[in-house]
Amino acid sequence: MIRHEVKYRDIDDKPVSKVLYFNLSKADLIELNLEWEHPKYESIEEYFKQTVDDKNVKELLKIIKLLVEKAYGRRDGQDFVKDPVEAAKFMVSQAYAEMFANLAMDPEVAEKFMTNLLPSDLLEQAKTMTVDIPVEMPKPIVTEQLTLPKTDEAIPEAFRRRAQRTVGAPPSIEELEAQLAALRAQQPTP
Repeated sequence: MIRHEVKYRDIDDKPVSKVLYFNLSKADLIELNLEWEHPKYESIEEYFKQTVDDKNVKELLKIIKLLVEKAYGRRDGQDFVKDPVEAAKFMVSQAYAEMFANLAMDPEVAEKFMTNLLPSDLLEQAKTMTVDIPVEMPKPIVTEQLTLPKTDEAIPEAFRRRAQRTVGAPPSIEELEAQLAALRAQQPTP
């Protein structure tokens, strides 16, 4: 857990000093990896390592932002409590803006923050953490991208993404035509 003090000026231009708390648990790391989707990197750890090795500041700041949001919470005695609503409020606060600017402008502060985000025993475990799923999951079949006629420009992007990637067997032409007809029926006529 990190106890991080940030000083900033509030909306009324008054000086404020606020203590912030951050923690990533084993469960948080597992969730991050389960949610992780990237065409090149299989895990967030692999992506983070490559980003650091490449000295890609832009991507590193994206990772820091993701981890700050996932780790933000409050200390409640011996417990650490995370609330998505409070995290969302924090991510648009002046406290976050000041903290993120400090992390972005000072590599030593950013390195210290990232290093201390996890307890040392979790840092070692994170390097080798995997999730064993006893059931064999079907591998997605990537189909070629469908090119829709220009008259279908208003079809939602979600349909196009679904047409690009399917799990299991790809839909038949009849199924795709039925889905397309249903979407056309939902569109207002000009």
